[in-house]
Amino acid sequence: MTTSLAVQRFCRQCRQAEPAPDFPGPELLKEYDVQEHLYQDVFARNELPPSYVLRVLKSLVAQIEASIDDWEEYAVSDNLMQCLANFRTGSQAAALADATKKSPVVYYVSALEEARFDLTVPPTITLLEKRATIAAGGTTGIRTWEAALHLGVYLCRHPDLVQGKRVLELGSGTGYVAALCAKFLGTTACVATDGSPEVVNSLPANLELNGQGSVLSKELVWGPSPPEDWSEWAGDGFDTILGADITFDVRDMPDLLATIQWCLGSGENSGNGGGEQKTVLIAATERNKKTFDMFTRLADESFDVEDVAFPVPPRAQQTGPFYSDAVPIHICRLQLKS
Repeated sequence: MTTSLAVQRFCRQCRQAEPAPDFPGPELLKEYDVQEHLYQDVFARNELPPSYVLRVLKSLVAQIEASIDDWEEYAVSDNLMQCLANFRTGSQAAALADATKKSPVVYYVSALEEARFDLTVPPTITLLEKRATIAAGGTTGIRTWEAALHLGVYLCRHPDLVQGKRVLELGSGTGYVAALCAKFLGTTACVATDGSPEVVNSLPANLELNGQGSVLSKELVWGPSPPEDWSEWAGDGFDTILGADITFDVRDMPDLLATIQWCLGSGENSGNGGGEQKTVLIAATERNKKTFDMFTRLADESFDVEDVAFPVPPRAQQTGPFYSDAVPIHICRLQLKS
């Protein structure tokens, strides 16, 4: 069977644990081969949170039943029906387990294919996450947020920004950007940092899932001066500094910008002085325009701030990873003022 784009899209969305995946049309859903492909590619893997699988399966089976116009010719896959029955039986226990357990989330990075990378492995990033987490209460580091996905697409389109470079990621969270840079984009070295000890302790497992156990995971609390052990793991400094969805709290902005400033001032090719210019890219979802404007206003005191023209593609055109096009995501390039 030649897998249609609609079927591929649904499978990729499910493996990313998207809350509302786009189901293939009825002419596809009633076909036995399509149903079996969905079962094997998504539901037989036993990776996703059980409550998520149950919800999607119930909707999928209902749509398959509605698509069948001749029950002598078509039927619902026995594998899908048995899978649904199994998840229904364990639904209560599964719901309790989902509340505390991280599950593998697979992001399909189609931009790597579009940019014609020479891929020896599937263009996927797999991370242990709690996808149901909301952005509150200090829990932001246990799921991947949309600005990280968008920044990843941008880097795939502009790999020269990280290829052959020493890369530092600020506020890494799940490590999506660091894993992408190290696994596919040819970084010389990559260090993933976060201010939360819990998040930093979780990073090695996610990086190892992607075969990138050599990527350093370090705790880095933002502030006006480097930590005492900075020179031990930063070496000669970094060529590229990245951050995604790290500007949502106004109270952290002065320390964030101070950190970027001393990062640029360390190493052989620091700031605007000789050598190759360092790159700083900060991706921010504009959940609150006042907050984003405050970041650019504070940044403008020490940096030249360029809002890179890279709009979020309409969701209907996304082929992985998938994220909302309802709000803008800005990618800002910072450069120290002369």
